[in-house]
Amino acid sequence: MNQPIITIGLEVHVQLKTKTKLFSASPAKFGDLPNTNVSVIDMGLPGVLPVLNKEAVILAVMLSKCLNAKLNKQSSFARKNYFYPDLPKSYQITQDKSPIIYDGFLMINDKKIGIERAHLEEDAGKSQHPDGSKNSYIDLNRAGQALLEIVTKPELTSTSEALTFLKKLHHLVKYIDVCDGNMQDGSFRCDANVSIRYKASDPLGTRVELKNINSFKFVEKAIEYEIQRQHVLITSGEKITQETRLFNEANGKTYSMRKKENLADYRYFPEPDLPAIIITDTLEQEALKRLPTLPEVRINEICDEYKLKISEAELLIDSKDIEKFFIEACHLSQTKSFKTIFNIIFADLSAYMNKHQLNIASQPLTAEHIAHLADNISNQRISQPMLKEIIKVLWDNPSYSVEFVIKDKGLELIDDDESLINMIKEILSSNPNQHAQYLSGKDKLFGFFVGQVMKASKGQANPEKVSKLLKDLIKEK
Repeated sequence: MNQPIITIGLEVHVQLKTKTKLFSASPAKFGDLPNTNVSVIDMGLPGVLPVLNKEAVILAVMLSKCLNAKLNKQSSFARKNYFYPDLPKSYQITQDKSPIIYDGFLMINDKKIGIERAHLEEDAGKSQHPDGSKNSYIDLNRAGQALLEIVTKPELTSTSEALTFLKKLHHLVKYIDVCDGNMQDGSFRCDANVSIRYKASDPLGTRVELKNINSFKFVEKAIEYEIQRQHVLITSGEKITQETRLFNEANGKTYSMRKKENLADYRYFPEPDLPAIIITDTLEQEALKRLPTLPEVRINEICDEYKLKISEAELLIDSKDIEKFFIEACHLSQTKSFKTIFNIIFADLSAYMNKHQLNIASQPLTAEHIAHLADNISNQRISQPMLKEIIKVLWDNPSYSVEFVIKDKGLELIDDDESLINMIKEILSSNPNQHAQYLSGKDKLFGFFVGQVMKASKGQANPEKVSKLLKDLIKEK
């Protein structure tokens, strides 16, 4: 049998960055004590009425522009009925036939991946099983938080395409600040619908849903395992069951959670307690004003303004905080040493951040530190080893200035000709045999003399000036 043709569709749950929940004033915070951010609305107690969070609508409108999608100027909510331990109302308020966003796309590797719809809905709570307990503990802090579920068309044809799409979408929602993107907290997670067939002319195979995967690594492993599982079943003459499966992170396998429901099982009906969402021109303009320049455009702007390569600009905008830090340092730099600033951030400073597990916002050095370091490197006042030593001191003493550390530690290149000439002459006279060998044609010994001068100066001699002066002095017998 031929290798299977893979078809993947994604349902990505993006937790919107609102201060309160979708239909109540409860805080939308992660990490608080269980069941401390819950109101009577989140629990769906009799007689309570939900009120839509305007901020969630604005964030959805912002994202619609980034997804090249159409905006439904009038959308509505429905009740999706099913029992789940951490769904206190036994129904979820979501959007059914009239989603707020529809018919969009995202480009990956020059391929257009269609986005069928994106709809607003409330999140469920969370079941916990601490320390292998046989009991289930329900935390409703997450119940009612604002989600936007983005549903792709079944147009992804490999695991790598699915990962590329997810990573691009993840970066996008973080960059425009509609989601914090913390996958470990469940703020960005996805369901993957996977099916296989063996001929392009065949209809799509029976799809299996892989539920609630919250890391790129696990998405990759889950899809790969599921493709192989379906392939083995079909080649053995068995049929694929339409079902929902969970991914076991410990053994890298998927296992059945429940048979897949059909739309009829959910018994959708219009939510009677919420009016339709009307997107006015005023609200749309309010959302557009908050939308930053999109990443693809920003990359070109950075390349033009700061003379970076595309790959460097892409790395820079991977984090909004790093981009902001870089730009601030560039504005403070007297020599406008943009590439040097980039190199310091992504080499020397990043090494310390990785070692101490800090990000650009929590690490101690300021943009002013980086600008002054870059200026001193560009002016050849300090060397690369000196730069590393200064960063080491600043890391432990962030209140110090670069200038203070240079003076206090004596970390400054010897640059005056007279001092360097005397030093070079001393080295030449101390190594007459090597000097004679160089004059007889052993040119490689030039590096030996440069090294001796650097050693004698304890690394403080300007290596470029040493080489320049040595070229003339070494010819003298």
